Amino acid sequence: MTDLLGDPPSPGDDAGVSRRRLMFASVLAAALGPIVADQILGPTAAYAAETLNNPFAGWPVTGSWEDHASYSAGGTDYPLSYNTALPAPASGTLEYRGWVDSGGRRSVLWLDTPFNRVLPKSGTLMNGSSYEANGPIVGVVFQHQASVRPNGHYGQGAIVGYSGASASPGDGDYGGDIHLHIHGVDAAGNRVDFTKFVGSTTQPEIIKSKDGNMYLIWSTGGTGYLALPGKGLVGISSMQHYNLLKRVINSDQTAGQPEVFNATEIAWINSYLSGVKP
Repeated sequence: MTDLLGDPPSPGDDAGVSRRRLMFASVLAAALGPIVADQILGPTAAYAAETLNNPFAGWPVTGSWEDHASYSAGGTDYPLSYNTALPAPASGTLEYRGWVDSGGRRSVLWLDTPFNRVLPKSGTLMNGSSYEANGPIVGVVFQHQASVRPNGHYGQGAIVGYSGASASPGDGDYGGDIHLHIHGVDAAGNRVDFTKFVGSTTQPEIIKSKDGNMYLIWSTGGTGYLALPGKGLVGISSMQHYNLLKRVINSDQTAGQPEVFNATEIAWINSYLSGVKP
């Protein structure tokens, strides 16, 4: 597979130093000093446990999941007035989808970390074709918006759009009733009832070396960091690099079974351990 940084040479290539055995402990002994866990985890607040909130819980529900059964694939409606700000229920990356069918301006907040179900799923057949998916919820969908904030990452509580009455393309900003429609989606794009995941708390994967000298942090939203003493957080360039650093940690956990890395991988590792994103 071709990565933006290029594929590493084959481990079978013995030219120069392209094939070497590297023990993680010896590398850390040369590059890092002792560290207290709090010193590393302190700067990682953006990746701490987060609870999925419902910013609209103060409004009555004017259209429940079951109410949508006859005409929709599912959702919840709230009677928000025109141009009411829409806070992000959790941290995530906003993607504007444009005008979608009768849903008007639609955007999806792709959550940094999936959230598990809190309440049982509905058994109601939606629009005669499908039931609510199991989850977990990975995205929150907003429809009928008057306007949408620019694509990008937003923290929990940040404004991601404004409620409205947009509906089918061509019907204009007031093509439907003024309200907010919201629903969730699972990893396959199937709809889930957003309200039944509210209150779920989750946190990203955090892996540490056996001696506590290095922490590897990855969010399912596609961002990750290597935490190093004296160097803070170093951004991880790709999932390929994340898996490489996991191999480094795994070699530390398995004494007497050193991992094999090729020259390109060793260069990447050395760069990260020096606090530089390759």
